[in-house]
Amino acid sequence: MDEDLIPTKTEDELMEEAKQQLRDQQFPARLLRKGGVFYTLLALVFRALAALYGLLPVVVQQMFVHSATGKWLDVAAREYGVFRKQATKTIGKITFIRSDTSQHFIIPAGTIFSTDPDLDGKERRFYLKENVVLPVGSAEVEGLIEAEDVGTAYNVVSGTIRNILTFIPNVSIENRDGWLVREGTDEETDVELRARTLNRWEQLSIGGIRDYYRSLVESINGVVAVHIEDNHPRGEGTADIIIASVAGVPSDSIVQEAQQLIEEKGSFIGDIRAFAAEPVKIDVQVAVYYDPEYTTPEEVEAEASHRIRETFRYGATSLNDGILRIDPRYPFDRSILYSNLRNAPNVVRVDVLRPDGPITITRRQVAVLGSVEIEVREADRV
Repeated sequence: MDEDLIPTKTEDELMEEAKQQLRDQQFPARLLRKGGVFYTLLALVFRALAALYGLLPVVVQQMFVHSATGKWLDVAAREYGVFRKQATKTIGKITFIRSDTSQHFIIPAGTIFSTDPDLDGKERRFYLKENVVLPVGSAEVEGLIEAEDVGTAYNVVSGTIRNILTFIPNVSIENRDGWLVREGTDEETDVELRARTLNRWEQLSIGGIRDYYRSLVESINGVVAVHIEDNHPRGEGTADIIIASVAGVPSDSIVQEAQQLIEEKGSFIGDIRAFAAEPVKIDVQVAVYYDPEYTTPEEVEAEASHRIRETFRYGATSLNDGILRIDPRYPFDRSILYSNLRNAPNVVRVDVLRPDGPITITRRQVAVLGSVEIEVREADRV
């Protein structure tokens, strides 16, 4: 906010102006001495007035979308018909596995599952949403689970939900590839809400402009990037909308919701379709050198694994944990792996062996983590 827009005055400036005006009117000078009753009363008034002057720039700043923050931005965005995306819980599928199929068994709703504790000792818990029946002769069956809390932290990678905290005899669990039904999301940040609000004007038009569809699809909870291919990819009158979500590749429910919005509010004559971004698996192989005087190889490997997986976690830009994360709107660069690993505690050197060069990712694709190989070595003493 331009400081010259609303000039402010301090308590001393207000007092000097008042003194000068009183002198001009032949006011007795002895009454303006410090410590006098009249002077003290004036000082109290001007102290309150100076506080109001200081408040004015803050109030004016919060009146406009370009500069408003927090609840003030919510109010300003609401005037455009835009509302902050709220945090949501992860919903997914868990697979129950057993070897003895001779009995009919019911796993009750509310059964609790969890991941292993992370480096901070936190485990992610999930609850079974409804009863799951294992009939006689069935070795595997899927059930619907929901995270205990909101946030992208619960969009864990496949194979990490493996602990059953509610006793179930002779049954193991696994969250397999594609286990997410609906991604969990964090509350939309001020930067994201402000950008969507300023783009709201694009939705006032009806027809085929790309910004209209981008603004429309970005309003869906969980969407982090939208690419519009409007050069007739499937023939005359067609356009494709490529979606990336907080999980990288969006769930079917997000794509279906986007398609429904397009059909309800999009062009009546164009063939506009929503598609999930295509995954490009990136295998990672690194050598990490550490100082053995301050840590152990197990701790280094655990931290390196954590940082690599966090690198490929979308939609977690507000964590402020010092880890850089890939953005589906920009090309993937292996240097982000080097930076994240090199900044790990007690790591003195990093060699990124794979990927060994630049990886081309088109606008229809999104980078996802493939295999991970970490070799931990002691650094040479100088």
